Amino acid sequence: MAQGIGRQIPLELKAAIMCSIGQMALAIGVRLSFSKRDNENILTKFRTNMRNPVIGLARWVVRNLFSWLLIVIILVAGEYARKEYLTLEKKKADIEAMKRGEFEILELLRNLRMEMSNRVTRLNNVTQKELGSRIDDIEKEIKERSSSSSITSVVFNSDDNGLFNFVFNKARIELLNQERAVLLDLRSLQERRFSRDLGIATQKKLHDEHVAAWNLLQANRMQYEEVKKSAAFYRDFGRRFASSEFQALNKLNDEYQLLFNKNQQKANAAKEQSDLLNRLRLEVEDFTQRVSQFKSLESGSALSDFQNQLKAKEADVDSHWITKVLNPALDKIPTALMILFGIIISPIVIKGLFYFVLAPLASRRPAVCILPKSVGAISGGDDYSPIISGNTKISAVSIPILVDESQELLVHPEYLQSSSIDGKISTKWLLDWSYPLSSLAAGMVALTRIRATQLETVIISSTKDPLSEVGVIALPEGSSLILQPHSLVGLVYRRGGSPKITKHWRLGSLHAWLTLQLRYLVFHGPVKLVLKGCRGIRVETAGSGRRINQAATMGFSANLQYKTFRCETFSAYLLGEQELLNDSFAGESGCYIYEEMPHFGKKGGLTGRGMEGVTDSMLKIFGV
Repeated sequence: MAQGIGRQIPLELKAAIMCSIGQMALAIGVRLSFSKRDNENILTKFRTNMRNPVIGLARWVVRNLFSWLLIVIILVAGEYARKEYLTLEKKKADIEAMKRGEFEILELLRNLRMEMSNRVTRLNNVTQKELGSRIDDIEKEIKERSSSSSITSVVFNSDDNGLFNFVFNKARIELLNQERAVLLDLRSLQERRFSRDLGIATQKKLHDEHVAAWNLLQANRMQYEEVKKSAAFYRDFGRRFASSEFQALNKLNDEYQLLFNKNQQKANAAKEQSDLLNRLRLEVEDFTQRVSQFKSLESGSALSDFQNQLKAKEADVDSHWITKVLNPALDKIPTALMILFGIIISPIVIKGLFYFVLAPLASRRPAVCILPKSVGAISGGDDYSPIISGNTKISAVSIPILVDESQELLVHPEYLQSSSIDGKISTKWLLDWSYPLSSLAAGMVALTRIRATQLETVIISSTKDPLSEVGVIALPEGSSLILQPHSLVGLVYRRGGSPKITKHWRLGSLHAWLTLQLRYLVFHGPVKLVLKGCRGIRVETAGSGRRINQAATMGFSANLQYKTFRCETFSAYLLGEQELLNDSFAGESGCYIYEEMPHFGKKGGLTGRGMEGVTDSMLKIFGV
């Protein structure tokens, strides 16, 4: 049905539709290539250049000239593509018509060949006169068909009916020529059969005559021998006198010569007739074989030109640039659809497995506690007061940090806003040489180290991220905090020493595998940690249990009970509005730290952000 409808649509309309779609797609692509920010920049520059009308006018002219040239290119390319498509479709239609014509011609030729075979079989036993009449009719039809179509002047790119009639007429003439040749062979066969039969009778007669002459010759010899035995010779004085027997012998000798010559004549005639019969037998066998074999017209010269032109047109279509572009694309459509279906359905299946199977199983597993005997005391805020209960915001756009002569500050260069000129500033290449890869991955490399000669104030603030706020928490002696190093931008610790950092693996925990955080880095006090967070940083006490968005978690006290819980609704998780797991913390003397809003586009796990999500997940495995 679809194919029938497709054939009813004119080629020009189909080409126009495709050309219009291509032009619209190209125009939309050009339009979308200018983003909103580009448009705003253009407007801003235009307003700026309005004070100089010459520059503004020149830029307006150039911009619109470029647009005009682009429109011309689109129209020319569209017209060229339309004509090429029409030409290609016309060639395809010609090929289909020629294939249908070839099939019909072959069917007609098969029928004609069967008709010829049956006619030759019927004429096999007719008289010479009937054969001659049929041969005359064939020669007359061949002459009429040859004169009615000038075979040498026919061009193959004519209409389908003319081409069909030409090929069929040529095949018909060839078929008639073959039939005439067969009938001529058949007439020759009948003539030789007649000559053979007549020769057989003549040979029998000559053989009988030869036998009779031979018998007379033998009888003459027998009579001669009998007479010779009874003959008497008288010799007297050198003369020979013949008796009556002697005279009879002379007569028999004369008869013998006559009979011998006649016998030779009969023998030669019989031999010549035998040779003639042998030749006739061979000719009869040859013509019989020639009559019984017919030439196949399906691969004969009648269709060679037609088939050569068909192959040339097919090769022309296959080599056309539209065919080279469309055919591979059409061949890959099923595979592309399967891949697209897999891309669409696989996240649903994977998320369903995680949500309904693994996440509930993890929720029933025991919580993870890295250092249960450590102290969870944390100080924060403007006065670094201990956080005992409730929720405290410890961040600001910029914060001052006091550094005395017994301390040193390590800070990321991007977050150093101002410092005293009296302090000694140097570079420390890694946060901790014990964890080179983790330091590199967290960006804690090429840090600025500040050592003060007296109490100094250093201002810390993000110089590149407008949404980032910074905050400071203080860990007293004996306190420990699990922290993701990518949230760390600086540390304050005793001068000449180094911050104590330990690593702890939890390969047997299902929580660790679901969150892909198999290693935990623990920072031990006394130390001050300078953290960064999007839109702000908060510290809360865990108490009997608290739950937060996993993507917002920055760190928590090492003595807290940490586990994961599944998000509330599957639809929110499926649509990417919530993470699969929420972090849960419980403990009386510990705190957890989180940023006000997870950074824009930040999602955890392998299904978060494509390759970026895979990279983040790999870093998370090592606690970074």
